[in-house]
Amino acid sequence: MFRSLRWKFTALYVVASVLVLIAVGFTIFILESRALSHRIEGSIRAGGDSAKAATATSLRQGEWTEPLDAAAEAFDTVAGYRWLSAQDVFIVLLDQEGRIVANPNNVDVAAIAGRDSMERALRQGEDWRTVHLTNAKLRTKTFPLLDSAGQVIGFVQAGKSMEDTDAALTNLILFMAVSGAAGTLLLALGGYVVAGRAIRPVQQSYERQRQFVADASHELRTPLTVIRTNAGVLARQIPASESVQDIEAEARYMSKLLGNLLLLANGDRRQLQVDPVPLNLSEVARSVMRPAEALTRNAGISFRAELGEALPVMADPERCRQVMLILLDNAIKYTQPGGEVVVVTRRDSQDAIVEVRDNGRGMTQHELSRATDRFFTGGKARPRSNGSAGLGLSIATELMSVLGGNLQLESERGRGTTARLRLPLVDQPETLSSTVRLRRSST
Repeated sequence: MFRSLRWKFTALYVVASVLVLIAVGFTIFILESRALSHRIEGSIRAGGDSAKAATATSLRQGEWTEPLDAAAEAFDTVAGYRWLSAQDVFIVLLDQEGRIVANPNNVDVAAIAGRDSMERALRQGEDWRTVHLTNAKLRTKTFPLLDSAGQVIGFVQAGKSMEDTDAALTNLILFMAVSGAAGTLLLALGGYVVAGRAIRPVQQSYERQRQFVADASHELRTPLTVIRTNAGVLARQIPASESVQDIEAEARYMSKLLGNLLLLANGDRRQLQVDPVPLNLSEVARSVMRPAEALTRNAGISFRAELGEALPVMADPERCRQVMLILLDNAIKYTQPGGEVVVVTRRDSQDAIVEVRDNGRGMTQHELSRATDRFFTGGKARPRSNGSAGLGLSIATELMSVLGGNLQLESERGRGTTARLRLPLVDQPETLSSTVRLRRSST
């Protein structure tokens, strides 16, 4: 139990830590991506502004028949700037029709000199876009080039490859992935150690409590046996004494309670003994029909059994019978006179099923979630009127776990409860007896 609890705490710690790492990594990636994008756009803007300024200077200093000729000469000058080459920024001069006038960097711009870029640049003053080519990815800026009179004489297109940026972001992702995986492993190891230390005091306290229950159960069984024996003697000597009858009834109840506590304590310590053999689960169910009929008849409840085909399983017949009697006892206790209890055996895929159904008071969802808790009887108090200590379903669940099966409960308030015993089927063994001889077990 504590091992699984330790792993659960570790898993929660790791999941929470991984979510934090993912959030931090995503934030770092976004910030770095924006920083690189701003750096690229800054370089492109500087190249475009240099071309624009050089063109204006060329127009002022010389007499040009065609202003685009001045711009073309200015572009050749700007293209020779050492810082521009270092930034890997290219500039292209286009006329008003989108034809290339100057391409000092010899860039293949056939795919990026789009008409829509120029039209948007005229409307908005500039146009930024990311262009995906066959073997390249570019960030470009297009803006109109004006003469001294403010007339549009052409367009400037400046751009820069995003290859280095994409490579940097890819390397960042790889680094964060490797670091995150290593960090997650270290967090898992650290979380496992911390979880172990955190639950150790609780585990030690639980072990002491469990050992106390087991020791107390052992020590109290002998005096209770003496009390029951003497009470039986007194009952024969004074048959009409209600006090003696009460003593005998309470001694029986305490003996049963101590037996159940000892069984659960042994289950907690993984010392619960079972003797699995090939058996027919339908025959085990048939063996509890006679006591079930007697109990339901005394309670004024109708009883019906629907026992189907043979269900070969590998299990302890005495423990299976004990679980079935617990489920029947529970169904009878919580079904009003005039109600009905039904036992059904059937196959379900690869499993053998035994169902105990009743149309009693049923349980709420809260009660159903706690039905297998120890000492839970469906209310704040622990009623003794029906002889229940709230351990039956806990014992049934523990026994089914040891037998390699499970116990499932379905219930609805006011409509009844279905308890489903499930064990894996095995191949029909030749030695499987049609009847199983069982010792009656105390529940």
